Amino acid sequence: MRLFLILMLAAGIARAAPPTAFDHDAYVWQRRWTPELVRTVADAAEVFTAYRVLVGELDARGAVAVAVDWPALATTKRPVVLVLRLPGASPRVDPGTAANLLRDAQAAARSAQVVVAGIEIDHDCARAQLPAYATLLRALRERVEVPMWSITALPDWVQSDALVEVLAEVDASVLQVHAVAQPGAGLFDAAQALRWIRAYARVTPRPFRVALPAYATRVTQAADGRILTIESDAATMPVFDETARELVVDPRRVAVVLRRLHEAPPQRFVGIAWFRLPLASDRRAWSIDTLRAVVAGQAMDRPVRVERVRIGDGPSADVVLRNEQRVDVLAPHAITVPASCGTGEGVAGYRFDAARARFDSNAPPLLKPGASRTIGWVHCQGSSAP
Repeated sequence: MRLFLILMLAAGIARAAPPTAFDHDAYVWQRRWTPELVRTVADAAEVFTAYRVLVGELDARGAVAVAVDWPALATTKRPVVLVLRLPGASPRVDPGTAANLLRDAQAAARSAQVVVAGIEIDHDCARAQLPAYATLLRALRERVEVPMWSITALPDWVQSDALVEVLAEVDASVLQVHAVAQPGAGLFDAAQALRWIRAYARVTPRPFRVALPAYATRVTQAADGRILTIESDAATMPVFDETARELVVDPRRVAVVLRRLHEAPPQRFVGIAWFRLPLASDRRAWSIDTLRAVVAGQAMDRPVRVERVRIGDGPSADVVLRNEQRVDVLAPHAITVPASCGTGEGVAGYRFDAARARFDSNAPPLLKPGASRTIGWVHCQGSSAP
């Protein structure tokens, strides 16, 4: 029989600052409109001012449209921004093809009585290609008439004089402050995000939102450090791989950015765009309750309680993480066990350090409400033995 050393991760919620004064939008980035997505769009509408809906992308296959459930969006009574994704770093796109896709989505939305607030182009353009991007945006504006044109923007663009040219072609922008550049640095850094936001606010002449992450991503690297794959949409638990790293965004870190923006909003900052709208089946997205709590300005604490429960006479114990709260909790990077527990083994991304009597992880998991995770076992002697 086994002893379970239970680490209870409690995410107590207490009311902190009042709700933020700015608006919150959400990206609906799913390419399949399942019944679960339809329900979530309806249930979460009260949280968001608008939905920014992926309607298609242009890639090597040409124009690929998403079969959006427009009647489902109509029932939310929320305006919609149509988002077209352009993969790659160069805006080598036929503006006529892109315009046709956008006009078709616009017509379908309006036919379903959905209010189209504007169009957004999502393109991680290389800094050297920004002049060409400005030309593409100008061509699109000439072909499609909407109340508002927006783009997603990268912090790196601030270093280019061509950014002014790009922003002159749109009415608004969304600054993306989450990215996989160096996996060791994670997916999101609150301090860096705030520096980027302030820098962008000093140069943009247009209203802008900030895209904040509510998801995790899995990065696989080669031996020389090169990024081989980036996986953000899988719904199933992957097999643990020593070459892979889960980059998880701690809700508490994102809440810090929201508080700072609430206390001292930058000039022309108008709100947040959350990436992405979470589904219960989406293993890498926050739970919707967590996103609600962060948007509402609720403070999150994470006291850790250790339980050692004797089961039988053996000296070994499994180490289990458990979240019994109703919001997501990021597991600790380091979990200490009694010094006499000198033998053990970690699993699920944790490593056991016998010299320090602790489990360490470079990328601890985000535990959803009610979730538990076994991270290894230990063998203890003396008074620490079970």
